Amino acid sequence: MSRAALNILVTCDWFSPDTGGGAERVAFEVSLRLAAAGHRITVLATRPRGHHSFELPPGIELTTVPAHSLSGLLHAQASLAPGLVTATGRTIAAVRPDVVWGHSLQFQTTPMAAVSARRHRVPFVVTAHIGDLRAVHGPIGLAARTHEATVGRVILRFAARAIAVSDAVAAHLRSLAPRLPVDVVPNGVDLSRFRAEEPVPHDGLRVGFLGRLIPNKGPDVAVLAVAEAVRRGVDASLSLAGDGPERGNLERLAASAGVRGRVHFEGFRPDPETWLRGIDVLVRPSVTEGMPLGVLEAMASGVVVIASDVPGNASLLRDGDTGILVPIGDHGALARALERVHRDPSLCMGMRRAGLSAVTALSWDRTTELTQAALERAMSGPAAV
Repeated sequence: MSRAALNILVTCDWFSPDTGGGAERVAFEVSLRLAAAGHRITVLATRPRGHHSFELPPGIELTTVPAHSLSGLLHAQASLAPGLVTATGRTIAAVRPDVVWGHSLQFQTTPMAAVSARRHRVPFVVTAHIGDLRAVHGPIGLAARTHEATVGRVILRFAARAIAVSDAVAAHLRSLAPRLPVDVVPNGVDLSRFRAEEPVPHDGLRVGFLGRLIPNKGPDVAVLAVAEAVRRGVDASLSLAGDGPERGNLERLAASAGVRGRVHFEGFRPDPETWLRGIDVLVRPSVTEGMPLGVLEAMASGVVVIASDVPGNASLLRDGDTGILVPIGDHGALARALERVHRDPSLCMGMRRAGLSAVTALSWDRTTELTQAALERAMSGPAAV
């Protein structure tokens, strides 16, 4: 790891061990390991009303700014923290970090961190967690692309380096900022926590969806696919582990599709490793991804994965080998894939084994090591300040 201890300011919209978000999980897992290695870690995050406090791991200091949740209004993960501008500048001045590490071009903490780091002449590094947004339709997609084309480009112009969680995300960053150095740092998975166990014989096909109940994750496609699979003669049920503003719409969709009794809303699960042991197939019908943690965790747990054919998913899954890829938004194709794995146990066994083999080299320790190296390069290189 390090030759000398670093003083790192981490910014992230949410910071908690109990979060279903990929960007927040990466920030938490890597910060935890950086602190354990002897680095000084200060985290600046927003705190929407209702988020409970938790005991901080040793070596991490957390500063939070009150925020107002906009999820119910926008049907997307979003909040507004009016005091963030002042808090960011004050925190950088107090902490005097060697480097500022921000998360996600879409988070409100990131532009504040980029501007404040520039003002205080501190190298700034941003990790991008999702790739191309062209497949995100409707007002949310338009707003996200507009934000990325304006605020996102400013963030990248102020950055000394960027980190991408996959090659697909790196390519997207280079399209936005061709001259910016980009390091690819894959996400990790805790192989001691997520382990494959011998499947217990049972009736039916247990399908799972793990993630926030927001449109770009495709939970509606999962509901419709299970309904179609049932119509095709598959005794299927769906467990949704996650929460979000789309829950009410999804409950109505399940009822109208005739599968109300087959669709179970688990809410947020702090124990995904236990939940994964209760399903046969994980579906990930999202419209955009970076390097989805839920897919990694399912593969490590010996669960078959069927996902949309977007670059972030395709970077992990080889179609027909380590998983199955289906067209974006095509619930019929997803239903046919569910029927395929249900009727072919040998195919399932082969994909479970291939998935396990594919994730053995991905660990949070490796992610932390590569992240630290990128932060050190930003400190020693010509920072954009």
